[in-house]
Amino acid sequence: MPLKRGASGAAPARQQGRPGPEPSVTPVRQVTLTTDSAPLRWASDNSGAIAQHWAVARADNPTLFDGRIYMATDVHRGPDGIAAIAHPMQFSALTYWRHLGLPTTGFHILFGNIILRGTDGAILMVRVADHNATAGMIGFPGGTFDDADLIKGRLDPLLCCLREGEEETGWPRSELAVDPVLLAYTDHARLAFACIADMGVTAEAGAARVRAFLGGEDMPELAEVFPAFGTEELNRVAPNIVARRFAEWIFDRN
Repeated sequence: MPLKRGASGAAPARQQGRPGPEPSVTPVRQVTLTTDSAPLRWASDNSGAIAQHWAVARADNPTLFDGRIYMATDVHRGPDGIAAIAHPMQFSALTYWRHLGLPTTGFHILFGNIILRGTDGAILMVRVADHNATAGMIGFPGGTFDDADLIKGRLDPLLCCLREGEEETGWPRSELAVDPVLLAYTDHARLAFACIADMGVTAEAGAARVRAFLGGEDMPELAEVFPAFGTEELNRVAPNIVARRFAEWIFDRN
């Protein structure tokens, strides 16, 4: 996740990574994310700069939490699925890496999203609250993988998508019709998953329910939720690149 708006830090000039593969979205039926406890060498090699950058970020936004997340290496795509190795890394290292402009390092940020779909075919998009690391970003409810997504030594992407969705919107899995086939987005720096979940009501009715949930939270993760009905809406709200690609994939098939 990027730093809160206005945050800065002492860091070298942005590094330019090698061109990666063309970003793409594909449906996947099988995902194998095997964990490896070995730390990523990049994080240890840059520990001093990471600590300095994090200190500045925390001074700007004391709500930031340096929790353990997971990054993917050795990503392999097959006809029906994706396999990768997941390594733990501190959130502070992620913020520094993103501050550098996501240089090509051999690892990918892992995260999951939930795409809540209404009976009218529209999907819910959100704006992240200002106190979060991704302040103001437009996209889908979601976040990075953490230890809560571990099952017998493997990370479960569907669990991540649904967990993040419920935490941010209050919508429990038991009340959603979840498509078992995930969408996967890959580029040189990201490995993202999304599950499509039908709410059983119109998108506006679903948005109203999420707004009611957010109104009861002391510090909601989201500042705004709204339906998106097509690609014209995407051009107006300018979502992040991953959310845009997921949404385009869905709208192209409506």
